[in-house]
Amino acid sequence: MLKQRKKIHNGGFSLVELLVSAALLFILAAGFIPLLTNSYSGIFLAGEKNKSANLAQGEIEKLFSTGTTDDADILAISFVDGMNITTIEVPGRKISVEKGSGDNKVTYSVFIPKR
Repeated sequence: MLKQRKKIHNGGFSLVELLVSAALLFILAAGFIPLLTNSYSGIFLAGEKNKSANLAQGEIEKLFSTGTTDDADILAISFVDGMNITTIEVPGRKISVEKGSGDNKVTYSVFIPKR
């Protein structure tokens, strides 16, 4: 008589193994999605703040290049050497430049000396 041999196939995954691996991947993806969205929103806000800072800095540099003839403010610089105090007064104008809105607001304050 011929004996029948059963062929054993161990080459694939069972349905339970596939469901467990899919559940693990879903849990990992659910953990990374908030991280990615927060990263992208942070990058976007940083770019907007950088744009506001560049606009404010450009306006300040334009004011520096034109100078000021208004000596409304005086910048006093004091140097202390032991018991001696030397004070230098520089006429000019203090200017504050504010650019952007909301969380992207940037404010720079500078003193422009009189030419």
